[in-house]
Amino acid sequence: MRRLIHPLQIALALSLLVGCTADDVSDEKPGSPPNILFILVDDLGYNDLGLNNAVSKLTPRLDAFAKQGVYFDRNYVDSTCSATRAGILTGRPPVASGFRPSGLGISPETETLPEALKSLGYSTHHIGKWHLGYASRLAWPTAQGCDTFYGFLNQFVLRGPHQKGELKLGRPRYDNPWLQENDAAPQQQQGYLSDLLAQRVVDFLDQATAMEQPWFLNYWTYLPHGPIQPAQRFASQFPDTPEGKYQAMVAHLDASIGKVLDALARNSLDDNTVVVIASDNGGTNAQTNSNAPFNGFKASFGEGGVRTPLMIRWPDGKWSGGKREEVVSYLDYLPTLVAIAGGQLDSELPGRNLALLLQGGDIAPSALYWEAGDSIAQMWGVLSADGRWRLHQYLDSSPQLYDLVEDPAGSNDVSARYPDVSKALYGDFLDWRKRQRHVALDYQPKDISGRGLLRGQSLQRSPGFGGFTFAIGASPANDSPAVEQIIAVQPGLWRLTQADDKLVLVMPGVRLKAPAPPPGECTAVVVSALYAHRHVNPKSSEVLVELYINGQLQAQVGKSRPGLPPDLHHRPTFIGQGPGGRNPYLGRLGEPVVYNERITAANGDEIGALSAEVCMPADRDNLAVHHAK
Repeated sequence: MRRLIHPLQIALALSLLVGCTADDVSDEKPGSPPNILFILVDDLGYNDLGLNNAVSKLTPRLDAFAKQGVYFDRNYVDSTCSATRAGILTGRPPVASGFRPSGLGISPETETLPEALKSLGYSTHHIGKWHLGYASRLAWPTAQGCDTFYGFLNQFVLRGPHQKGELKLGRPRYDNPWLQENDAAPQQQQGYLSDLLAQRVVDFLDQATAMEQPWFLNYWTYLPHGPIQPAQRFASQFPDTPEGKYQAMVAHLDASIGKVLDALARNSLDDNTVVVIASDNGGTNAQTNSNAPFNGFKASFGEGGVRTPLMIRWPDGKWSGGKREEVVSYLDYLPTLVAIAGGQLDSELPGRNLALLLQGGDIAPSALYWEAGDSIAQMWGVLSADGRWRLHQYLDSSPQLYDLVEDPAGSNDVSARYPDVSKALYGDFLDWRKRQRHVALDYQPKDISGRGLLRGQSLQRSPGFGGFTFAIGASPANDSPAVEQIIAVQPGLWRLTQADDKLVLVMPGVRLKAPAPPPGECTAVVVSALYAHRHVNPKSSEVLVELYINGQLQAQVGKSRPGLPPDLHHRPTFIGQGPGGRNPYLGRLGEPVVYNERITAANGDEIGALSAEVCMPADRDNLAVHHAK
């Protein structure tokens, strides 16, 4: 597992960072690392907070909390629930960590925030919504560094399992939810979801004073995410309208967080606990304009979709100062929390340590990039490093440019006035995307033939959920016999073989054939797949798999209801032979390339570019050159 941090001498690190003394830390040893409570709310928009909306009286506890610590007015996250969660836990853009909103989750080879804090002596816990993978146990909280887990893997499993025991997907609900304890099967609970989660957090805090080590707790609520099903005691306080029901849920959220903050104070945990409160994306605007005055909504990259509240309080760290205007993002959370815990950051992480800013220092400005969707419908966005320019494209629309100095709401497209700005930002985005999209893998060739093993990024190296592309240069032997030869196989999941004059591709739910490459010269073989699993309506799930030879489409299969793949993603991918050396490929193979997305001929010349990459001219006579790169 790749390490994000390494331990430092904690007392020294904290004294340098925040200047704590024995007088500053009541009831705690000088220099002891702080506890960390990370509260992530779901779909709360900028305008839902009373501190941003003079008319609203819905969030008195959140408003008071913001004034006690620091409130970042220009905090940016991703546009959807799971993507933001992936960025928070890895400190990397979701696509960079190999995660896609429709994918399997974070691969175990990518170290998470809980794992980083565990290496620094923390106990780590998660209560509430996860939404970072459910189809593979490799993506569950206990496999991602959490000592304990109580909650739900995503909102679509709240109705409980099928009779046979497997997870059932369906529309979520708040009443009497099915919740999971660690890795056990979900059990139905009596009560309202948000009350159950808040009480579990309070129970944890009531016991935390007895812990001998610092603790990290994710409290990831579900409120005010739909369905709009307010608890009766809050619904009765508001009009019986869609807006009134939504307001009831926001008020319930505020009260739940207040209950948790009261438990912190009651147990004398306030001073040496860092409390972070953030929202995972903007509001949906379905019941009210949650994101005013900003243009955009959840699942878009407009200001309203990704500009959300961020509040941090740490009395011992002297973190105060009220409202801040600096541009910060969800990628900054991990570096900040790791730093205050006494760790040193990986220099490759794009985020900044906000503790430096809060102690009177500076942080370097940084551009922000977003990407979502799949090969059919793309969305992307860029925010310039100075925070002035926003360029984004939503689905099939043209790219739109906004000057956030002139128009803070991001409502007026100025791309026609500033074409050079649009061009430069789009170029920056393409450069960023090229750097992020490739799945970094551990390829170990055993000999000049290219036989070997492909490991790493288990959940993105495997097909069966979201996008997947596998490419390899193949040079068949001149006298290849009519026996099955393995080009690539991940046992139990998928295989690409050559037999007689055919390539045979078997993937979850599909099988297709194409003409085998001609002998001698390097031939680019590209497998491109999209597994679209629909949570609410599994019957509409579909898979599309394509096989390209030298950039030309040779075979295609589409199928509905493919089903979930077997949970075998941890198995290595064998290149050029099967386990135990069985069915060896008798020609030569180049270094495989994997992308966590479907690539098609319709996306410009991407298939051609990828084909050229795996069959570079210098390698046509000796693919060993490519192995050495």
